[in-house]
Amino acid sequence: MKVAIKDANIIFDLYEMDLLESCLGLDFDFITSDFVNSEIKTETIKLIINEYKLKKIISIESLDAEQLTEAFQINLEQPGLSIPDCSVIILAQKHNAIILSGDKALRNKAKQSGIEYHGILWILDTLIEYNRISKDTAFTKLKELMKTNKRLPVSECNKRFENWSNK
Repeated sequence: MKVAIKDANIIFDLYEMDLLESCLGLDFDFITSDFVNSEIKTETIKLIINEYKLKKIISIESLDAEQLTEAFQINLEQPGLSIPDCSVIILAQKHNAIILSGDKALRNKAKQSGIEYHGILWILDTLIEYNRISKDTAFTKLKELMKTNKRLPVSECNKRFENWSNK
């Protein structure tokens, strides 16, 4: 089973799309850091995360002293990355895992560090591939997300719309 490290923005997007639980049902060991978890303020999301934590579907890890020092060092070198972002990088390296996030600075650091990285579009593709959602559902959910999430790559979204329309 592949390990996926989640960042807060992907958790928020999945929740807004009502797909967080579908995503957590994929065949991955999901991990996030306590720093990322502390960014989650919405009670409903906290309850979902805690429920899946109890089911051992997602785990929340803390950095040890050495990793924490490394996180602060990365943050000093790349101030565009928050400490929670840095914790995601460190956990991905520790677990040889992929990062799930929509954060550009985090994506760039992952690429620079040789870490596999995917965003919400890949998650939607994967949910379709594993029959967690239909193409119609993905189409509708992505249309809704595009109204509020202006950082999505429009050309890539349009490719999906075309693909998902051609059943």
